[in-house]
Amino acid sequence: MVVLTAACTVRPVVSDIPEDAISRIQDANRVVCEYKGKVVVRYLYKEQDIRLKGYLDKKCNNDFTLTILGPLGITLAKVDYRDGKIAAVDGTGDVSLLAQYIMKQKNLESMVELIRYPYMNVDDSFNISLKDGDYFLTKDKVEITAGDDYLIRTIKTPEGTYTYRYNGGHAEDLEYVTPKQSVFIRLQ
Repeated sequence: MVVLTAACTVRPVVSDIPEDAISRIQDANRVVCEYKGKVVVRYLYKEQDIRLKGYLDKKCNNDFTLTILGPLGITLAKVDYRDGKIAAVDGTGDVSLLAQYIMKQKNLESMVELIRYPYMNVDDSFNISLKDGDYFLTKDKVEITAGDDYLIRTIKTPEGTYTYRYNGGHAEDLEYVTPKQSVFIRLQ
């Protein structure tokens, strides 16, 4: 019985809304504009399931370079996203036109939006309440949920839902789901 009780963890629950809750949420979720590190990406679109590992070098202006790695860490391709345009090279040379076509056909713009963590931050125009032990913020057709640590857990828009999971206060899993597609990125 003691082992069973010790194994159960209680999720902290928000019980009241401090006056400065919105500013605390803003501060806790300031966009981390640079990220350099390993990533695992899973992209589901219609019947396709694309999985890849790589190295992401994201800049503050949301430009990034994604190096796609194969077995034994061999570079398979390098994708640069700059000012809304994509350039790509693989072992055969420049494949930018193909990459642009694939990005448009498979709606990969959502992956770019997901890398812009969080997709949006709150401002004073959001209404705040409590729902299921979390902060619940609404404005127009957007719903944002933040936990007791003020970190944004979900952002629901009419187009889809962004979900963020954390480890030690740092984003670890980023996910975007719509009825037609799903993008998952694990930051390592």
